[in-house]
Amino acid sequence: MENHEPRLYSYKMTHVTGKAPRVYEKELVLPDCKTHLRDYIRPGSWIAGWTSKGLKKYKNSKQYATEAGQERLIYLALVDSKISPSEYNAHYKGKPTCVPIEGKKACCDGGCSPEDECKDEAPVLICKEFYHFGLPGIPIDEHRPKVGDRGECKTVGEQAALFINYVRQHAAECMKFNKN
Repeated sequence: MENHEPRLYSYKMTHVTGKAPRVYEKELVLPDCKTHLRDYIRPGSWIAGWTSKGLKKYKNSKQYATEAGQERLIYLALVDSKISPSEYNAHYKGKPTCVPIEGKKACCDGGCSPEDECKDEAPVLICKEFYHFGLPGIPIDEHRPKVGDRGECKTVGEQAALFINYVRQHAAECMKFNKN
């Protein structure tokens, strides 16, 4: 029998350009960044994006930079399915997103220059249940999961469930497009 305890993967966002996560009407889509995470995460897992100290480097998001332990939640999403980059391009290319893209050109989290945007073959994550708070994000003190200093952190079991339920209770604070 498969274990059904909640799995939450958290990572710090160092770029907030609108390229990922992308919100299309009632879906949050992760087409870029965190290639390794997109490869191994499974549908039914949760993913959370947090502010970080690294946001200081970017003109359009430096005012949202946070020190370790003070990160604010930008979004929480339940991974519904994974599709290939070609399926993503066929279905979403040219569709406007509900979150504006800041800056002249987006660059993924992998450190590539905007001129050489990262091209990877990792799956694109499709999330139908999501809570997007936008910037500056919301502070999470109660039931805070592991956020970590670098890379992704995994939280499982009761701690993950408590955090997910806490965020669900604060859904009224989400951006307008996320109303069901």
